Amino acid sequence: EQTHQLKLLPGCFPLKPPADEPRNSGRPSLTVQSSLPLQLSNHLFEELAMDVYDEVDRRETDAVWLATQNHSTLVTATTVVPFLPVNPEYSSTRNQGRQKLARFNAHEFATLVIDVLGDAKRRQQGNPVPSATENVELVLRAVNSQQGPGGHEADQPDYDSV
Repeated sequence: EQTHQLKLLPGCFPLKPPADEPRNSGRPSLTVQSSLPLQLSNHLFEELAMDVYDEVDRRETDAVWLATQNHSTLVTATTVVPFLPVNPEYSSTRNQGRQKLARFNAHEFATLVIDVLGDAKRRQQGNPVPSATENVELVLRAVNSQQGPGGHEADQPDYDSV
């Protein structure tokens, strides 16, 4: 049920990297990283989907709250919930993970939402997880498509500078 509600959310978050985020930081881009399926059991995936939904709800509630406040009065950081509250029914590891979701910027969080939705669709349709070999080939194709026609970055030499 929650994944149906999450489908509406990717449009709410910008998918462009922030201006202060370097385009090529030496690590794979989020799209390359997100092309790999989540390797979680169905139970853990269900918990992740619920936690992502709760974080989306928290972010939307904060946005509505801030938009409705009279800006002539002081709106402090204490009026906004910085992360999901601790749920005593959950393990400490799960509560920490729920709190860490708040640290994702809008682009990273939107990527996670899209990954969760994609994996939920794959699981619902009963499609198998791609093999590790297929994953490596997929990442290599994505990296090669980001590089120049010769397969190397145009501005980086093949050797270390001396």
